Amino acid sequence: MQAIGIDLGGTNLRIALVAIEGSTARVIEEQRCAVANREPQAVAAVIAETVDQLNGVTKQDPVGIGIAGMLDITGRVMTNSPNLGWRNVPFMQLVEQATARKVVMENDLGAIAWAEHRFGAGRGFANMVCVFIGTGVGGGAVLDGHPYRGGSNTSMEIGHVRVVPGGNLCGCGAHGCLEAYVGGAFLTKLARQNASDTVRALVDGDLDTLHAGHVDDAARAGDEYCRQIIAQGAAFLGGVFGDLSVLFNPDVLVIGGTVWQGCPLLRDMTVRVFSELGPAPARAHVRLVQAELPDNAGVVGAADLARMSAQ
Repeated sequence: MQAIGIDLGGTNLRIALVAIEGSTARVIEEQRCAVANREPQAVAAVIAETVDQLNGVTKQDPVGIGIAGMLDITGRVMTNSPNLGWRNVPFMQLVEQATARKVVMENDLGAIAWAEHRFGAGRGFANMVCVFIGTGVGGGAVLDGHPYRGGSNTSMEIGHVRVVPGGNLCGCGAHGCLEAYVGGAFLTKLARQNASDTVRALVDGDLDTLHAGHVDDAARAGDEYCRQIIAQGAAFLGGVFGDLSVLFNPDVLVIGGTVWQGCPLLRDMTVRVFSELGPAPARAHVRLVQAELPDNAGVVGAADLARMSAQ
């Protein structure tokens, strides 16, 4: 069967026709475009136009959308998408009307987690937790072979687990969230505030180009301040990994994202913290593994969720 997968971020839109057979998925064609006009109706119109241009698409192909933000309990309304500036937008209905197709929506990390479960590092495991560390921190879970969404469809906001009561201000408005200690935006913000000669050399003096990988590079080059930043983030992240293992008892904890991939010292320190947490049956059972799928995991997961919904 084939289905259409959509990954909608704050500035970019990715749409693909995906062929799915058993435990394999193949992207037939993919289109990418910038989100120039963020008005919901305008985005829905762009989606409909792009879908119709995909080679091999049919009117029977269902649509799955992975979108950054929080959905309501029905999964039809985007209650809050900071990246798009949307609140309480009935986006699923808008896309259904624009495309004349059956549509399902999922949080973007939920779609990625499902793709890793079906086709990637979590394949073959009934219980999986997925954590992605990029600009922010997000996650998803599959329990007993089914996507886990929680009572109000807002589960797995891992970046907003509180690790320091009254701590750093997070972008969500709360204080002490994990994301405010290990998210890429936080790591670079701290490094800019006290940039050493080592940091400045890595970016040729242009601190606006600084990213988390540079902070990790500086730490490995002997910058003590950057090493403290990385060590602090790893301490909190490894602890949260331990908490997730105990709470959900997954078979695998799949970890990915640009910060995780681009910061080897952060990875090593986090795994060390996790391994030193002490005996617990759930922690002994879980395997920490790298995410396997390329950056189109979101469209693949969304397409497979659409396929399931249409059956």
